[in-house]
Amino acid sequence: MKPTMFCSVVFGVLLASLSAAWGQAVISPEPYARYQYAAKFVCGPSGENPLQVVKGTYATAMNVHNPDLHQNVIFIKKVAVAFPEQKVGPVSWFVKAELGPDQAFEVDCPEMIRMAASTGTPLPLFLKGFFVILTPMPLDVTAVYTARPTDGQVSTMDIEVIQPRIMPTPTPTATP
Repeated sequence: MKPTMFCSVVFGVLLASLSAAWGQAVISPEPYARYQYAAKFVCGPSGENPLQVVKGTYATAMNVHNPDLHQNVIFIKKVAVAFPEQKVGPVSWFVKAELGPDQAFEVDCPEMIRMAASTGTPLPLFLKGFFVILTPMPLDVTAVYTARPTDGQVSTMDIEVIQPRIMPTPTPTATP
């Protein structure tokens, strides 16, 4: 057996066992990894450390739209949590999603928190990180950020169009 084939078999067995251990299907990112969208999210009440962000309640909602008028797009999404002081946070499993031609949906704080909680890592009430999409086709991804004092109405709102990162195509390696 060639070393690359052996590694593929071992990797496949490892993915299958991890999948069984976590009770979720492991999704390989390769078929989806042409375009990557990474949008910052902030969710929940802040105030534990006023030097991180000002005291208040923060919410993020991502709108995702398939601009193709004729073709469905299947893509994957995950969250990567960021902890303060350069501590690495958990990264959720990829979740598959699909949009038909010209369809859109929203991903909001409750969904991002559920995705982060699925890692089993204890999470703070104020959660920050990145919502990441990998897709074979371009999408429209827009983030809406709102914040307010803990006892008030919305006092700030920002809308950001998330630009895709075009991922490099893997170069096939020569086999001896």
